[in-house]
Amino acid sequence: MNRVPAVVTLSLIVCLAIATAAAAQERTVFCYTDHDGTGCFIHLNGRDWMELTGVGDRFTFIETSRGESSIELFDHSRDGVGVRIFKDQSEWRNSQDTHGQWAPLWPGSWKTSADLRATFRQLGLTPTKQGERGTCSVFTTTTALEFAFSRRLGRSVRLSVEYLNWAANRATGESKDGQFFHDCLAGFEKFGICDAADMPYTAEFDPNLTPSAKARANARSLRNAAAGDIRIHWINPWKPKPGLTDVHLHEIKGVLAKGWPVAAGSEHSRLLVGYRDDPRQPGGGVFFDDDSATGNFEEVTYEFVKKNVGDVFWVEASIKPPQGHK
Repeated sequence: MNRVPAVVTLSLIVCLAIATAAAAQERTVFCYTDHDGTGCFIHLNGRDWMELTGVGDRFTFIETSRGESSIELFDHSRDGVGVRIFKDQSEWRNSQDTHGQWAPLWPGSWKTSADLRATFRQLGLTPTKQGERGTCSVFTTTTALEFAFSRRLGRSVRLSVEYLNWAANRATGESKDGQFFHDCLAGFEKFGICDAADMPYTAEFDPNLTPSAKARANARSLRNAAAGDIRIHWINPWKPKPGLTDVHLHEIKGVLAKGWPVAAGSEHSRLLVGYRDDPRQPGGGVFFDDDSATGNFEEVTYEFVKKNVGDVFWVEASIKPPQGHK
C-alpha cells in the first residue's frame, strides 16, 4: 500500500481548513438593496442574527435552520417575521402579510469584502495628517462626519478638526489637545462643526484659539442642516479596557458593507473604511483604514482590531434622491 508523505497530508489538512474557514465566512454578512437603500443581515454569534435596514433600524433574529442553499431566520417581534436567505435572494413570511407562505423579499449577496476608499476619493476626502498633535480621535470623528455630510449633500464637505477639538473642550469644560469619541460627539451635538476653511488646523495646539463669528455661524448652519439627517450609532461605547468580541467585528463588517465607515478608538484611533476576509491573515482578515498618523489609507488585521480597539461608532446620513427624482 502506498503511503502519502506526512508533509503532503499536512498540506492537504491546512488547505482544507482554509477552504472551510473561507466558506464559513461567506455567510456572515448578506447585503440587500431596497427602496430605503442598502441593508444587511449579519450573523453575530451562535444562532443570533441582526438586520440593519437601509435607514439604520435594527432588528434581532434567531437562526432556526441552516442548509447548503439557505439559512432561515425568525423574529418573534413584528408579528413573527420569518426570513430565508439564499445565495443571491431572500424570502419572507408572516401570518398576516404573506398568509404564512414564503414570498420574495430582496435580492442581494453574501459579502466577504467591502471597500469605501474609492468613494472617499470620489468625494475628495483623501486622508490628512494630524502632525505632532495627539488629535487622532478628533480626526477620526471629523472624517466620519465629513463622509456622512458629503453623502447627504452630494458634494465634498471638508470639516474643521480644529473647531471640533474646541467644541469637545467646551462640552467637557477642559482645555487639552485631543478628546475621546464621546467628547467629540458631545461637542458636535452642542456646538456643531464648521467647514475646514473657516477654522484651519494648526501645527501646534493653542488653548486660547476660538472660532470666529463666521465659523460659529457656519457650524450652526451645518448643525441645523444635519438635524434628523445625521445619526450616530454606537457599536461599542467607551470602556476603560480595550477589546472587542466577534459580535462587534461582524457588526463592523456589516456596517462597512452597508456603505458607511466605522470609527475605531484605541491608543491610536482610526477610521475603518473597508474589510477583506482572508483566513491567511491574523484573525481571519484585514480592515482598510484612514490613518491620520500617516495621512494614508492603511491596513490592520482583524486580530489587531479585536485586541486593541475599545469604543466603536458610525455615522449615518439620509441620502438625498437625485435631482428630479420623486
